[in-house]
Amino acid sequence: MRMNQDLLRTYAQLLLKVGVNLQPGMRVNLNAEPIHWPFLNLLTEEAYKMGASFVHVNANHPSFGRIRMDHVPEEHLDFVPGYLEHRYEEMINDNWCTIGFFGSEIPKAMAGVDSKRQAIASRANRAVSKPFSDACGSGRVPWTVAALPTPAWAAKVFECEPSDEAVERLWQEMIPILRLDQEDPAATWCELAETTKARSKVLTDLGFSELHFTTPSGTDLRVTLIDQGIWEGGLLEVANGHAFVPNLPTEEVFTAPHCLGTNGRALVTRPVEVLGEAVVGAWFEFKDGEVIDYGAEEGKRQLDTYFEIDPKAKFLGEIALVDGSSPIFQSGKIFHSILYDENAACHMALGSAYPIVLAKASEMTPDELQAAGVNQCMLHTDFMIGSAEVDVDGIQGDGSVVPLLRNGDFCGPLAT
Repeated sequence: MRMNQDLLRTYAQLLLKVGVNLQPGMRVNLNAEPIHWPFLNLLTEEAYKMGASFVHVNANHPSFGRIRMDHVPEEHLDFVPGYLEHRYEEMINDNWCTIGFFGSEIPKAMAGVDSKRQAIASRANRAVSKPFSDACGSGRVPWTVAALPTPAWAAKVFECEPSDEAVERLWQEMIPILRLDQEDPAATWCELAETTKARSKVLTDLGFSELHFTTPSGTDLRVTLIDQGIWEGGLLEVANGHAFVPNLPTEEVFTAPHCLGTNGRALVTRPVEVLGEAVVGAWFEFKDGEVIDYGAEEGKRQLDTYFEIDPKAKFLGEIALVDGSSPIFQSGKIFHSILYDENAACHMALGSAYPIVLAKASEMTPDELQAAGVNQCMLHTDFMIGSAEVDVDGIQGDGSVVPLLRNGDFCGPLAT
């Protein structure tokens, strides 16, 4: 890693100050890979300097999972150590925050894995981790996700051989996107988060019952929104007063569709990693909320496995708006990272919803959330459906149509 050490330290501080809003006494959980050790050491140092009481680093090599998939007897694929359940419970209840990193040393580590075996293991792991995922989704556990370049990831972005030079080139693309070139990146992100928060309030106040996405290339999708749903984006504020930014970078505003209310066809505009492999050129047909048909130019097998893991993965849990002013979109790059690519385009998520978009979610059981249309699922994967040609209309309860995006850019009440 040859990036300027001062910038790396600034990045670490940004993740702690703005990403999870670390407070003295909090515990910090870091999920990454061994290739990221230099940055993890720096991040750990900064966390302790800011008053963290403990930092736990979870950095497994991606080949470990592949070796298990290839060799463990099938009857043991659903084994999950009991201590993981207790670990998740502690992190939910004992003042933890968590930071996860994209950027793998071996992006295709799971390529070609038997889909049946993968489904068994994924279902077992997701079942154990779901309470923690739900706690993050409701804001009980402050969290953020970020990215760290690797030679393999950089090679995929630039279609070149893996090298230190490619890593440096990817960092240079990320610096302006992360606003690390600003005098005070943390202050800049706080301002951006407030702007996004204001845009979310506009959408909430307009009280849309439905969104309509159309493109000349074939997307014609109507998405019914949950009743009295809240739009969120940028800075998330939770009941205890703690505020954090769950994605760095982030350019989106999002809410939850009613899980039974999506109809029509959506074309996916960017590659998406599903269960460790790329899905390219995907499309989905919905009726009454459910995916009734689907396909892909590459990776349909991964979608088959995805839907086998949890039938509720065929229903939407999130719908998000992003316009062409996003620096990620402006870069012209496909980053092959859901964190970056989802913040370049409007997107939908198949799987679980974030309960935070419903005001009384903290008082509701999973069954009550599901009955309200807030999808409860073990999975959550974003699929980009926006582009420079997408139009989006908001439809109010009385049938009034409010243009929100035209040719990929915010307009009307969202124009700035």
